Amino acid sequence: MQSKVNTHYDIEIPNDRATTYKVVTFIIILVNVVGFIYFYANRPASLTADIALAGAIISVIAFGFYCFQLYAKRWLLFKIDMVVMILGVIWVVLGNFWLGFLVLLFGMVGFYTNKKTIISFTQEGIKYPSFPPKIFPWAAIDFAMIKDGILTIEMKDNRLFQFTLSPALSEEVDEAAFNKFCQSHFHPALI
Repeated sequence: MQSKVNTHYDIEIPNDRATTYKVVTFIIILVNVVGFIYFYANRPASLTADIALAGAIISVIAFGFYCFQLYAKRWLLFKIDMVVMILGVIWVVLGNFWLGFLVLLFGMVGFYTNKKTIISFTQEGIKYPSFPPKIFPWAAIDFAMIKDGILTIEMKDNRLFQFTLSPALSEEVDEAAFNKFCQSHFHPALI
């Protein structure tokens, strides 16, 4: 994902947290299915039992959609984070405030965790996608380059960032032009 003009580059890097989040989400949804079914089974017929049944049905449907999304790579617009937040609200309505709060919090964290991680290279510096986002001015960077599909950023304080780019992105980004763009900020007189 590179801009057409060589004054700005956006490079998507692998999101290592996303894989862990998918596994934990899978477990959280399963726990919600079991929890709502257990809650429903142990309540006499009442409004709370009906709400627990609704939570169980939503959990089972969400679990099915989520499994299909993971394995078939379809329905990418389906956001499990929204469903997890709804389940958190249901737990709060049922009187389980702490569980509801934790499930709600997990759903909110999912929005941050699942977003694309993009490093932006601009005339001002490098915008690194951390929380909160950091902007490293070019004066703080020793060098930045892409070689053989590996993005390397070395800071003057000896911090090193390396990311393996996806094959599709490696083909899309012109390594020579990107490296020249970065080099122009380190040694402007040489370019």
